[in-house]
Amino acid sequence: MERRKFKHFSFEDLVKIEFLLQQNKSIRFIARQLNVSPSTVSREIKRNLN
Repeated sequence: MERRKFKHFSFEDLVKIEFLLQQNKSIRFIARQLNVSPSTVSREIKRNLN
């Protein structure tokens, strides 16, 4: 069985999330831009940007 490959968001990804949030973009839109699930973006917002 193949192991999942987890990765942390880069600083650039966090800056992009913050910028898109300031532009009133949805979590789903941001997730599509970063090619991750919306729950991942939501969790990262709660964890690092508030």
